[in-house]
Amino acid sequence: MKGLVNSVAYADGLRVGEVAIPDISEVLKQPGRFVWVGLHEPDDEMLAEIQQEFSLHDLAVEDAARAHQRPKLERYGNSIFVVLRTAHIDPSTRGIDYGETHIFVGSNYVVSVRHGGSLPYVDVRSRCEAAPDLLIKGPGFVLYALMDFIVDQYFPLVDRFEDKLGELEDHIFQQTLTRETTERIYQLKRDLLEVKRAVAPLVDICNRLVRADVTLIPDDARVYFRDVYDHTIRINEMIDTLRELLTTALEANLSLGGVGGDHRGPDDDRRHLRDELQGHARARLALRVPGGDDRDGRRLRVSLLQVQALRLALSGAQRRARPRLSSITAARQSSVPSE
Repeated sequence: MKGLVNSVAYADGLRVGEVAIPDISEVLKQPGRFVWVGLHEPDDEMLAEIQQEFSLHDLAVEDAARAHQRPKLERYGNSIFVVLRTAHIDPSTRGIDYGETHIFVGSNYVVSVRHGGSLPYVDVRSRCEAAPDLLIKGPGFVLYALMDFIVDQYFPLVDRFEDKLGELEDHIFQQTLTRETTERIYQLKRDLLEVKRAVAPLVDICNRLVRADVTLIPDDARVYFRDVYDHTIRINEMIDTLRELLTTALEANLSLGGVGGDHRGPDDDRRHLRDELQGHARARLALRVPGGDDRDGRRLRVSLLQVQALRLALSGAQRRARPRLSSITAARQSSVPSE
């Protein structure tokens, strides 16, 4: 058997000790105790033994074994089964490493199953054990701690996307139109869509956990899931804003490629726009939402870039129309009889 990371019993918010897998069912019979088991890519034999000790539902165990599940929350009798997508920046490759975590929660147990590039939950367990006044709330609080850790890993990803968008903005308004810039924009949009698919279902999951019909979550623990819900909403809004900005950046990139004029060249337009954007950036510092952070001010880029892209498109259209208007005016004047 392989895949076991930890198997620990707790009572009154304190760690009692490690528990061997065959002894779990006996420990669960003791009042006031719960068992928290952590698994990482367990084999079928390990999952079968875990299922027997905790009496887990066949369908949930089948999902946990196969992985590649969509984020969801399902109820099986007096237990719930939660599937979460995880994501973090790999320090070695600087790429995004995706994974999955499946969590079985009952009245006296928690079983977490990690797949793929999911980060280990050793720190989560340590933080919970360091707060016995919270851990005493039982498996519901452990579920919150795991979800909070997973959701918080998305904030560095969004910050990284914002940095990449800033680089693209500088490239668009300083360089000539290139196919590479357009490809970078599309790649960034695809990456954001992947993150969106992982994060968006969390809104519904958190909303269901806050409701009173999920009896496994104590009333005094629901406020913590509201906190996760707020974080999830915030991340979703930030992703939506970035996707709108990328669409506008693409429009600006294409508009700049067609800008030309009788008295100013494309470089002059870019310098003029860069000066304006720098002025807008300084103004954004004073317009941020009170009590917010840097992410709040960046939302203003949507309207600013849209205005610039629209102004460029209209400017190009007006310049292209000038010769035609001049010729039409001259033709009309020649057709008017002289007095």
